[in-house]
Amino acid sequence: MGTAFIVPGFVFSVMFVINLLFWITGSIGGTPVPALFILLLLWFCISVPLCYIGAQIGSRRKRVEPTSKYSSIPREIPDQSILFGKPLCIASGALPFGVMSVELLFILSSLWHSEIYAMFGFIFFVFLIVLMVSAETSIVVTYVKLINEDHRWWWYAFLSPGTVGLYVFLYSLLYLFMNHTLDGMNLLSDIIVMSYMGIISVLLSVMIGSIGFLASFCFVNVIFSGLRVD
Repeated sequence: MGTAFIVPGFVFSVMFVINLLFWITGSIGGTPVPALFILLLLWFCISVPLCYIGAQIGSRRKRVEPTSKYSSIPREIPDQSILFGKPLCIASGALPFGVMSVELLFILSSLWHSEIYAMFGFIFFVFLIVLMVSAETSIVVTYVKLINEDHRWWWYAFLSPGTVGLYVFLYSLLYLFMNHTLDGMNLLSDIIVMSYMGIISVLLSVMIGSIGFLASFCFVNVIFSGLRVD
């Protein structure tokens, strides 16, 4: 049931803190309490039950098994270079971020400068490229782990493209710093802007990381499908 609570709980907690700041300062920009209560009801009365039902249905389905046999005894992993650990994951996130960086600038300008954004066809094209680059990045990282005889590729396949959220958040910090002279910008505004960007960054990381993991999972199944283990 962690799926039903971790990400939605994070989003709701951040939204509650934002609205708490609005209420403390007496701002009218906060979400009304009845609306928050309705969102809470939707979460626990619709999202959580549907997640539970989906988990029950999935548990009764046939498990997705690897296409090749594997040993039940984990193989000893040779000494790995420190560059093939966290630095590899962090550096890999720069690739999908580089694809979206220019378009992200226009999106941030539209969000926080009240400008009109009308390039929906182009952003959809960029979105598809980001998905392809993320999948390819995850596959390359997985391949690097496998040729170095490291079978612990699962989290690396998720985190290598998923770290794009870290780049998006840092880029948002830089954007906020460069545009801090906007009218009405104060500490409260900074906290609110970065809270929203934190939500966006986390959700983007989960989405892109999931795409990368699925791509790597299919890649591993394909390359090992013809392998015979005696």
